[in-house]
Amino acid sequence: MTGVDKLHARNLTGKGVRVAIVDGGLDYLHPALGAGFGPGYRVEYGWDFVGDNVKPPNKAQPDNDPFGDCSNHATHTAGILFANDGEGNTGFKGVAPGVTVEHYRVFDCNGMSTGNVVVDAVNKAYERGVDIINLSLGSGSRPFSDDPLSTLVSRINREGKTFIVTVSGNSGHAGTFGAAAPEGGGDDLFGVGSVDAAYKYSVYQPATIIVDGAFSKDLSYNPETWTAHRRSEFPARVEVLALSGNSTSDSDGCTGVNNSRLPRDALVLLQRGGCTLKTKMENLARAGVKYTLIYNNVDGPAFDLEVRLDEGLQIEGAASLTKADGEDLLSLLAKGHKVEVEMDSNFTRQPILSSTPNTKTGGKVSTFTTWGPSGEGKLLTSVLAPGGGILSTFPRKNGGFGIQSGSSMAVPYVAGVLALLGEAHPDVPIKQLASVLAMTARPLKFNDGTNRSYEFLSSPWQQGSGLIDASAALAVLNSGVKTSTTRLAFNDTEFGQKTLSLHLRNEIPARITYDISVAQGPGLLALNETTRAPVPFAAAVRAAEAAAEFLATVRPDLQANVTTSLNRLVLDPGQETDIEVTVDTTSLGPLEQRCPLYGGWVHLTSSSGPNDHSLSIPYAGIGCRIKYNEVLDPAFTYLSSATRNDVETARFWNRKLEPIDQGHVFKLHKDRRPFDPANPDKERFSSETLPALQIQLQMDTRGIRAELLPVGGGKPVEIFPPEIGSRVGGWGRVETVHLVWDGRLPNGSFTDSGNYVVRIRTLRLFGDERKEADWRDEVISSKFRLEYEGQLINIDSPDHAGLIEILPCF
Repeated sequence: MTGVDKLHARNLTGKGVRVAIVDGGLDYLHPALGAGFGPGYRVEYGWDFVGDNVKPPNKAQPDNDPFGDCSNHATHTAGILFANDGEGNTGFKGVAPGVTVEHYRVFDCNGMSTGNVVVDAVNKAYERGVDIINLSLGSGSRPFSDDPLSTLVSRINREGKTFIVTVSGNSGHAGTFGAAAPEGGGDDLFGVGSVDAAYKYSVYQPATIIVDGAFSKDLSYNPETWTAHRRSEFPARVEVLALSGNSTSDSDGCTGVNNSRLPRDALVLLQRGGCTLKTKMENLARAGVKYTLIYNNVDGPAFDLEVRLDEGLQIEGAASLTKADGEDLLSLLAKGHKVEVEMDSNFTRQPILSSTPNTKTGGKVSTFTTWGPSGEGKLLTSVLAPGGGILSTFPRKNGGFGIQSGSSMAVPYVAGVLALLGEAHPDVPIKQLASVLAMTARPLKFNDGTNRSYEFLSSPWQQGSGLIDASAALAVLNSGVKTSTTRLAFNDTEFGQKTLSLHLRNEIPARITYDISVAQGPGLLALNETTRAPVPFAAAVRAAEAAAEFLATVRPDLQANVTTSLNRLVLDPGQETDIEVTVDTTSLGPLEQRCPLYGGWVHLTSSSGPNDHSLSIPYAGIGCRIKYNEVLDPAFTYLSSATRNDVETARFWNRKLEPIDQGHVFKLHKDRRPFDPANPDKERFSSETLPALQIQLQMDTRGIRAELLPVGGGKPVEIFPPEIGSRVGGWGRVETVHLVWDGRLPNGSFTDSGNYVVRIRTLRLFGDERKEADWRDEVISSKFRLEYEGQLINIDSPDHAGLIEILPCF
């Protein structure tokens, strides 16, 4: 699919290229990852910046050992890059098994870190002179380039000594304008989106059936991938019981489960169907069931069991079986036998890896890939690579191998390809290799998440240059063509440019001739006609298929007029020139209220010698004046009453709080110190309810203001300092904003008791924060009363910034 096999056939493995992975803890003792750490091993150097638990009030415990097996993410991305399990084992091999690896652990076992930690890790890898940094993470919804991580990545890539590959993000469900950090960081970032794997993989773990204490036969089970954010684990030997005596039906588990007859340590057998797997597993969890086997209700392989349970519900071990294996177990139970299974809880036996062709979405753009534009009107995605349904290494205790999806998985694939090209061309900077990899990528057709085929391409706002082609990139590198332009962003109709340039240089001792053409992508009517908010791609956050409303906005006939200054270009040896690309958006004017997004590719085709090749450079623009689109969603922007724990839960699960009623009374305490994220226990988990602002954005913004207004008149007072409301990186629309207030003003004093409302205002995207007119979107909260208890503690001005939690992309 990407030509990597052709580079492997040339015996290219990435040897001589040094890659740093910045991620969670790594199980470097995995045989496929070299079975060791330090000089002489595959992972030659590393550093742990956090330890196992930095969740407050705990502190980071850094050391020089990046080992970790409490999360799958880092071990999975590492395997994609450099695994080599050998022909005597599974034979699994990563993209660049010959690279030298440095690993920097920045996530604890809770998936927590801080922005400073990630920046420190990237800086350390850069200062050590690595060639490539693999950054499979994102720092929340910060869509502007002044985010600290975005700024650092952009600066390093611009310099060119080290090259950083980052994610495009997994917010495709939200539709357009879905950027976060670091992919929202501007022209020098190299963001990678995802395509679904060409094959559907399964990892089966061996198990043994024990009947009446004697060996019966072997079977294999497919462990569940994610339950309550952890990998399933089973006892070494566990008794099997059917949910309904010695029989079962597909309705088992769909209603409340009677737990009076089920020992907590038993393995409950039930059939798939009748309701969702989530419903079955949550009902089992409520009944106290710890382990379950769910067998298929149709013939075929065991199904992938990927379920996230609601907060507070947990099953320690869940797995799927084939219909035949499930019916065998059920038959033994029906005959009165005592049935146990040995599940190999320590995963000492070799897993069974299998694959079948992915006939539905294999090779198509993954629908979770984030759509642009960024907060500054830029393209997010540079290229696509396999990231959906990817088989790779897991920590040994979690089975050794597993499947995950996300742009996180596509990043090490691209880093590996760059390492292969780097071995072939050691004198060419990785930055230039990345440019060539982008220019030789192939734009893919639109994918709605089903098996339906479309004749038009997906927009460059989603796919950038398209799917990488390692073999084509190697051929162009051999041809000696050089360019510093890999994408063109025309921005909006108010602030954008009408003409941009491509720069080409011929560095081989022969003439090159290019034919130049423009391929248009489909237009997108980004905004809903009534709400003026971006139209979501999918009906739910984790839905993989496009909603009918979004499909109606995809318009292959909706295009800007794009022309090039040359139709044919001849470059003699050493010659360089610019090709001007000009856009006219007049045809989009009648639809400006829908903010049409246009894009396509400038194609350069060489047919003048033995190194014939094609280059492709994406262009994209915004066919409206962004500043004239509303930012606030008034339906979900209001004042709530919540504890700090309520707000944390809403943030983590992206849930909505409830608005207060008119006249709500807040009783706040002056006899406590400001909230300290390093010592949160007295605050975070107390029952005290505080004013909590929930702010839902329709568009990205650089600024949020919350002003306290006395009922009956008075001067408005801002309740948060500028570093909160106008934080670096800004605020993205994909995640709901929650801000808690304890009655203190930015100077540390408490406001007076009394009756108030809060006015929430946001800065228009592309607006000028110095102009009041650009803060015209506002929502007024319900009226409430503030009352205080306790005596005032004299304090310095409080620290409102708190922790930045950076979660890996899954």
